[in-house]
Amino acid sequence: MLKDLVRSADILVENFRPGTMDKLGVGYDVLREINPKLVYVAISGYGQTGSRSRRPAFDNTAQAAGGMWSMNGYPGQPPVRVGVTIGDLSATLFAVIGTLAALRHAERTGEGQLVDVAQVDSILALTETAVVDYTLGGKVASPAGNEHAWVRPYELFDCADGQVFFGAYTDKLWRASCVLFGTPEVADDPEIDTMRKRFDPEVYERRVKPIVAGWLTGRTKTELEELAGDVVPSRRSRRSARSWTIRAPPSAT
Repeated sequence: MLKDLVRSADILVENFRPGTMDKLGVGYDVLREINPKLVYVAISGYGQTGSRSRRPAFDNTAQAAGGMWSMNGYPGQPPVRVGVTIGDLSATLFAVIGTLAALRHAERTGEGQLVDVAQVDSILALTETAVVDYTLGGKVASPAGNEHAWVRPYELFDCADGQVFFGAYTDKLWRASCVLFGTPEVADDPEIDTMRKRFDPEVYERRVKPIVAGWLTGRTKTELEELAGDVVPSRRSRRSARSWTIRAPPSAT
């Protein structure tokens, strides 16, 4: 029945462990003989080839093997999984991209192909700064809590009735924040007047972080939203924290 369906199908998607479809007699080599235009999409833990390809995998397998766990959480504490099934979701999204690209190719040329998507590869692609830092400088990523590896300020801060996310790290957004919170002179402070200077860990802890804390600590989430008004988009999380980022006014270029 599957072979009959494949004759007129554009796409087949499967997420068995590699080798399973071959055992059933309907692997890619068999099905492409039936329909050369077929886009065969195989989603697995470690991919269709390699020494680990036959190993079983779930979302947590991908998160751990792909390096996500080692980046998540707080310094000095055990690794922490991302709270959603990011290994499953990322593999699915990459599979969609690969499938659509292969489908366009098949429509133009009549040639189908195998789209091989691994959960571990998908997670690795999402580790962002970790790949670049290691490739360029040999630095291994480690947990940083709510901070960001490349930009500051960009983390969670206390306010009068909870926490808010504050991310005004560019020079433009930093200057806008200084004006918004009534301290325009801070924008021209020669020690912290550029993004590069504010990113320095010692300068950030000693100068920048206390300034931001002073802006936020005495105000409630509602007050901050009212103050930010037309400049700062906000949203409320399930835990009633407010998350927002300083951005330039809509009219600005």
